[in-house]
Amino acid sequence: MMLVILQNGLRVLLFLFISFSSVIAQEHYLFFAENQTKDGKYEDYVLNESGDKVLDKSYNSAYLNEWKWILVFEEGSHSVFLPKDYKKVITGIDEIPALWSASTQLFPMKKKDKWGFYNQAGDVIIAHKYDDVTYFVNDRAAVKEGDATYYINAKGEKLDMDYEHNKSYDFGAVHMGFASELNLNDYYKSQYDRKEKPDLVTNEKNEKGLQDSESKQIIIPIRYDRIVQMGNILDYFIVIKDNKWGIYSSEGKEIIPTIYDRVYIEKI
Repeated sequence: MMLVILQNGLRVLLFLFISFSSVIAQEHYLFFAENQTKDGKYEDYVLNESGDKVLDKSYNSAYLNEWKWILVFEEGSHSVFLPKDYKKVITGIDEIPALWSASTQLFPMKKKDKWGFYNQAGDVIIAHKYDDVTYFVNDRAAVKEGDATYYINAKGEKLDMDYEHNKSYDFGAVHMGFASELNLNDYYKSQYDRKEKPDLVTNEKNEKGLQDSESKQIIIPIRYDRIVQMGNILDYFIVIKDNKWGIYSSEGKEIIPTIYDRVYIEKI
């Protein structure tokens, strides 16, 4: 690609370099919001940076995996929505693994009581025909088919080697459940590695907001019980009022009103 650009002239090269650099510098996020109904069920929504719903309905739970797939769970059937626009969907899934690393070649999922493997584009690479599987490690995975247990390669071909149980090829690993852990930090000015840092301000009711440290202009209105940071994400703040959560941008735009029981942020 570099050679082709050079052949088209320096002007084209510079334009593409600037455009590419701006794309690299820009980060995008999804927001996962959750409410619990009166009957104890959960409604999870996925929203974009405009505050619009990415998916057309709520689900019992929703997560983002390391391939930036949105995994959604319902009673009896699960689905996967694929980036970049999350319009392509894989439906009718029985089981989706939780503990999985994007460094592995293929992603296992169970459909119609059989396991198969998918690539990052969401294509079936190894058909759903196995009773149980492990993750791929060192270019191979262990599978169970009927009474037989053996290794396969990334093409689904059976390898001529005996299966030996060890931690790398543990059949129980793909059945581990999901557990989310929020890393929320109360906002303090010292946490931010930037020249212009907003200040936390509090009124006589102990309600909190943020203001620009130089102009003293209010960024987030002084009306919240808590203003928190999620991990090292600096572009957005979580605000909490009366145990309801919402999102503001660092520029002071309300993205999500405080109507959810919990909200968390994922970089895509």
